Amino acid sequence: MTVAFIAMAAAGCYILAAIKVVALFADRSRSLVLREYAIAQASVATIFTLLLPPVIAAIDQLSANVSLLLNSLIGIVCLTAGQTILVASAGVPDHRRRGRTAEADGTRRTVRRWWTACLIIVVVRTMLFIAAPAEVHTVEMVDFAPNYARYPTLAAFNMLRIIWFTIIFANMWRGYRAYARQESSGPTRWGLTLHSWAGLLGLGYVAYQLAYMLAQTAGHPLPGVERQIGVLMLLCVVATLLLATAILYLGPTLQARRTYRALRPLWQVVAASRDGAVLDDRRFSPAERLIRRRQENIDGLTRLRNHYELTLWQEAYRKAHDSGLPAPRAEAIADAATIVGAMLAHRTGHPPANPPLRYLPSGPREAEIGWQIAVGKALTPKRPRPRCWSWPRVATPRSARQP
Repeated sequence: MTVAFIAMAAAGCYILAAIKVVALFADRSRSLVLREYAIAQASVATIFTLLLPPVIAAIDQLSANVSLLLNSLIGIVCLTAGQTILVASAGVPDHRRRGRTAEADGTRRTVRRWWTACLIIVVVRTMLFIAAPAEVHTVEMVDFAPNYARYPTLAAFNMLRIIWFTIIFANMWRGYRAYARQESSGPTRWGLTLHSWAGLLGLGYVAYQLAYMLAQTAGHPLPGVERQIGVLMLLCVVATLLLATAILYLGPTLQARRTYRALRPLWQVVAASRDGAVLDDRRFSPAERLIRRRQENIDGLTRLRNHYELTLWQEAYRKAHDSGLPAPRAEAIADAATIVGAMLAHRTGHPPANPPLRYLPSGPREAEIGWQIAVGKALTPKRPRPRCWSWPRVATPRSARQP
């Protein structure tokens, strides 16, 4: 069962890596983020592959315990790629004020420094492994941990990994958490938050590794098998990272579809039946369809701009506010009533309002879309639910429900 799970995880990681590589070559600008993502996914897939017993047996025929060395080295590469993804996504703060070109150059230099440090760690650990006693290269070891006290080279070999993992996981936890706080998109924020949680889980893994190593050195080993517990903790870290990557990859598309459907009530009122070319098309991506539907709503609202009555808006807002609704909801209802009145005036050929109300929102796209969704909800009458769907409610007098 465990082997089947590892094989499926490796296959999934290879598929994700292939998707990133195809996207990287399709992007003419050779995105640095895509490149680091491809390296990270390929390294995770390789780690899972090296955990398969047939692969371990085939590699260890060259020399004993080489599979353990390769697995630990590729783990360092994977975590370094996770750090460089953060650097490539967030940029270098010191270079942001110097212009886009300086920021890009500074980011690439920082990424190169991280990979240079990774290469140094890999080379030093390989040399320590080669310098280990002959028993390490001739006797198969399921785990190096019981031999840390016997072989100082193996202890230094593991200590380098612990130090590097601590640096990477601490940066992941702090960096992705800070980056998530700056995001307004829900899926992106959740994906980055999960990345930070993976860093926190990784710090727990590092703490366990360090405690196990110190306990072995002191002659009081911790209960359990270090390799089994360590692999389980690393699998939790990898699973969290894969879930975070899936949310970052699929989340914006799903959110765009949901927002696109939420704009439909307003679109049906102001844009669905208008003359002229319709901008929407099923062949477009969900994000593109969302942009086009938003623009159709803006065009429809602009077409009615001369018929917005200020007195109608004020009367609708007063009634909604007096009925106990909060101010944002009352404003959305007043906007919806004004739009319906403008539609009727436009269809019947009523003369323009004097003076017309100028209240179309302007600002960030997210705020404008939020306003359109709120007005669309106000335009959509709530259907009464069947009595069996809700708890019995105390009857409210009719005079209390109507302003």
